[in-house]
Amino acid sequence: MRPSAEVISIKKIDGRPLRDEPAFAMWERGKRDVAIDLSSADGEMQGRALIASADVVILGLKPASNDRFELDFASLLLGTPRLVVTSLTGFGLDGPFRDVPVYDAAMQARGDV
Repeated sequence: MRPSAEVISIKKIDGRPLRDEPAFAMWERGKRDVAIDLSSADGEMQGRALIASADVVILGLKPASNDRFELDFASLLLGTPRLVVTSLTGFGLDGPFRDVPVYDAAMQARGDV
């Protein structure tokens, strides 16, 4: 039997804007949601504790938000060198669309970019 992974999805306190989308249940299947305000001292501490206990971190924020919360690759690896870190961005880590918020259906609609 393969070992299972616990997947924790950190959300903003006000939740996800796509929660009412029909595909949301598929996108979030098997994940545990945790609502944290990363901009507060307590929220930052909670987020850092979750990251410190993780084996893998997948960043889904806009690159500017990763920078603001010090969730860039270098900062994460400095605190936890064994961590595997990857990032999912709509338009990459640099360029003119770097910080445009996006999700899969919007990416498919913008297939020309």
